[in-house]
Amino acid sequence: MTYFSKYLQIFFVVLFYWITSISMTFANKYLVGNKFHDISEDITMFVAWTQCAVTVVIVYIIYFFNRWILMKKDTTLPPLKSSILFDINMIIMILSFSLMLFLNNLTLKFVGISFFQIARSLTLVFTVIFTKICLHKSQSVNIILCCAVVVIGFVMGIDQEKLTGNLSIAGVLCGVVSSVFVALTGIFMKRVLTRIENNSYSLVYYMNIGSTVLYLPFLLGFSQFQIVYYKKLEDNLFIVALLLTGVLGFLINLASNMEINFTSPTTHQISNNAKSVLQTILAVLIFAELKPLFWWCSNLLVVTGAVGYTVIKYFESKNTL
Repeated sequence: MTYFSKYLQIFFVVLFYWITSISMTFANKYLVGNKFHDISEDITMFVAWTQCAVTVVIVYIIYFFNRWILMKKDTTLPPLKSSILFDINMIIMILSFSLMLFLNNLTLKFVGISFFQIARSLTLVFTVIFTKICLHKSQSVNIILCCAVVVIGFVMGIDQEKLTGNLSIAGVLCGVVSSVFVALTGIFMKRVLTRIENNSYSLVYYMNIGSTVLYLPFLLGFSQFQIVYYKKLEDNLFIVALLLTGVLGFLINLASNMEINFTSPTTHQISNNAKSVLQTILAVLIFAELKPLFWWCSNLLVVTGAVGYTVIKYFESKNTL
């Protein structure tokens, strides 16, 4: 393979990840945003459940297609072992993953897409904190400085959003709590992967089938099935967007794994931050929002801190090898 074809391949893989991730955010905003639905008709958990359920269905469709259409007899589904499914680390990870998806949607319900990056920017800070608490790993001064830059950007972003008159305290709180569970999910994923031989496909299967079951009693308790059945099923665009987010949820897992395989975990993290910048700019342009200079500076600080953290962690890991 020539260098040109290799870089062209990487370009399309990164583009695939950016398109799926950004599309997912905009589709979720359409489904759960107050601009489109009355606050008394909350369906944020139902949207998260749909994404998990559709992912599980797609896993079965792929299995059926490979096994019975392409006649690949060695094709099997990831085994659901009770010893793994009921492992304490797996249970905590599924719970954390479920709360992360739900709170991401709840954050989008209250804040605009342009502010979404700021609202969830403390993920990095909580990752460092939980890495110390759960994995007993200390962090360097440079890593702490990167966290400080992110916190400054977060505080400045809240202040600037308040000046524009768009600040939602509920949205900020949901974003902060969501960041907690994003960080916890990442940490427990590392623990669980060792139990399933670092098989990311099996991990996606376990996470989504566990979350699909976990959401059910809450969906029934909060009548979200009834809300969708009686008030949303007549809206064809809603149905399309709902199914689209389910497919995109699966594709994001695929795109993330592809990007890591074709590049590296460090490049994937940098790509994710660059994608967030593009997503913010697109939201500002699409919704014709006017943002002051210091609002943009807050976004720059958050991205700088996150990219700096990724690069420093990369070089620190190389030095310890």
